[in-house]
Amino acid sequence: MYYEEPSEDDASYSENETYLTRTAKEAAENGAKLIAYAEEAFIITYEEEKVLTDKAVSAARDNDIFILLCLDSEDEEGAWVNKAVFIDNEGNILSDYLKTNMIPVIEDDYKAGDGVIPCNQITIDGQERNVSYSICYDATFPTYILTMDEKTDLFINPSWDWAEIDDINYRLQVISAIESGVVLFKPTVDGVSIVTDPYGNLSYKESTLGGDYEEVRYVDVPGGRTDTIYSRISKFVAPVWSLFALLILGYAAVRRFRRR
Repeated sequence: MYYEEPSEDDASYSENETYLTRTAKEAAENGAKLIAYAEEAFIITYEEEKVLTDKAVSAARDNDIFILLCLDSEDEEGAWVNKAVFIDNEGNILSDYLKTNMIPVIEDDYKAGDGVIPCNQITIDGQERNVSYSICYDATFPTYILTMDEKTDLFINPSWDWAEIDDINYRLQVISAIESGVVLFKPTVDGVSIVTDPYGNLSYKESTLGGDYEEVRYVDVPGGRTDTIYSRISKFVAPVWSLFALLILGYAAVRRFRRR
């Protein structure tokens, strides 16, 4: 799902609420079981956050649909936060998450999360799914994504890109998903939206640059986690390479010392 940034006037919250309830209802009526909004789909104040979240809870319960709600809001201390809230089809808030890896300069004023990637077990059409999620730039750090729960089979990464980075950004996120052996669903505004299987094969790809931000897109998301060779050894690659680099540096230092 994609939503254009609302105007800064008194009607902005009303527009957000209307969009949320309309798209959740529309998606459910067309057979969707889960609706994931793009990064910062709803730009709201601290006071509006609880009200809109309550509306999302009601929309999930009334329409029997899972909702990944993506907010640009403030915390109780007035710090900006880039946030996602996962709500089940009975209206229960399963988890929430703050973006942890911030884009330098652009997001210097944002409060980072605690670095714990949520994982929630849900059931859709009788099939159990273990869903983890982060936000945009987070997924370009493979060592960070590898910290998510090993039971994860569906990884959702809501994003907001721009033309200069949209290609490299989605490719880096595919690499992270392959390393973890998970299905990747990347709903994006002003970039490339994709769905891949655990091997990185694209089953859906669409550019959203300059598109209709209020249009609901429908995609089929494959199931299943795959324990690829890399997903089994990847956690050891970084420390092994670090150790190897230290050994090379040590060897070079010894040779230089002996030549003196």
